[in-house]
Amino acid sequence: MTKWLKIKFQKHYGQMIRYSIFGLICFLIDYFLSLFLKYHVSLNYLLASTIGYIVGIILNYYFSIKWIFTNRSMKDAWHIEMTIFFAIEIVALLIMNLFIYMISKHTNISYAIAKPLGNFAAMAWNYAIKHIFLFKRNAAQAVSINEDTL
Repeated sequence: MTKWLKIKFQKHYGQMIRYSIFGLICFLIDYFLSLFLKYHVSLNYLLASTIGYIVGIILNYYFSIKWIFTNRSMKDAWHIEMTIFFAIEIVALLIMNLFIYMISKHTNISYAIAKPLGNFAAMAWNYAIKHIFLFKRNAAQAVSINEDTL
């Protein structure tokens, strides 16, 4: 089992690094926009969080298809890929807002701290689901590449 994990880690290391870098950029945009909307525009904290997250996921989609996930099983059906991507993000948005709501309502932790905790939960969901369902090499490509290397 540890050998399998090591191989998977080595295979996806660069992808995880790129995902982390661009994820951080998108998070920072999301976070500071959310704080601005909550504290300077006086929006409800969940609405501010939602707007910030939407801006972040639009950027994240662009980064994902251009630089993070180079093997895309649905590249030719980009409209379906984009629909699935945003459906996954809607679930992540619900996870994030649920975390923020629960932390804000049931603890003395401020929104400025609850927001990144919610984003972290959403990020874990996103990477796993996107890697499994959206941005992986399809079976035909994998066979073709394996035959070419033989």
